[in-house]
Amino acid sequence: MRARRASGSPGRYYETAAPWAEYLVDTFKVIARPTADGTLALTPDGSVDLV
Repeated sequence: MRARRASGSPGRYYETAAPWAEYLVDTFKVIARPTADGTLALTPDGSVDLV
């Protein structure tokens, strides 16, 4: 079974490895969100539904 994203706005994706993040953006048209040293510190509290 292949995972699918729900229709609507593109998914937001957190990835600490820049080359992998670029691949995901180019291949799956997701939105790469910024990370800081492997954390979600740059993301406002309460703004993420699933980690």
